[in-house]
Amino acid sequence: MGLIFGDIVELGNIVIKKSWLALVIGVLALSGCAQQKKSYFVDKGQFVTKEGVVPVGCIGSLMTKLNGDNAVASVFLTRNSFRGCIDANEPYFNGDQELIRYDIIDNLGNDTYNLRVCESIPQGSLGSSCDKITVQFINRKYTTPEQTMEVLSLEKLGEW
Repeated sequence: MGLIFGDIVELGNIVIKKSWLALVIGVLALSGCAQQKKSYFVDKGQFVTKEGVVPVGCIGSLMTKLNGDNAVASVFLTRNSFRGCIDANEPYFNGDQELIRYDIIDNLGNDTYNLRVCESIPQGSLGSSCDKITVQFINRKYTTPEQTMEVLSLEKLGEW
C-alpha cells in the first residue's frame, strides 16, 4: 500500500510526485502490454505454437515473388473468427508449400528474426528463388461483432 505525503506518493522503495503518478501508471500499464507473452517457440530450427508447427507456407507467403510482387505484410497464424494459417486448408496460397523452406539466420530479440526463405522452382533453369526477410511475432487485436481477441501473427518488417 502506498503512502501520500503532500504532493509526494511513496510506493515501497519508489517515491513519485503526485503530478507524475498518472503518467507513471500509464507507462507501466503500456509496458505490460508491450511485453505480452507470445505463444510460440523455436524447436529444431522451426517456429512452433501451441497449435503446432508453423507451416512453411505461412512464412513463404511473406516472400517477395519472382515477378517483384511484395504485397503480403502479415499472416494470422492462430485462429481468428475463421482458421488462421496454421490450421488453414491452404497455408501457402501461392502454390505448393512443399517447395518452400526457411532458415532462422538470427534472433534479433523482441520476437524478431532474420530469415532466409527459399522456394524451389522445378520448371526452368533458375532452380530456386530466395528472399532474406525480417519478421516479428506479434499479438494483433482482431475484432468481430461479438468480441475482440488476440491473434498471434507474423509480420514482415523488411529485408536484410
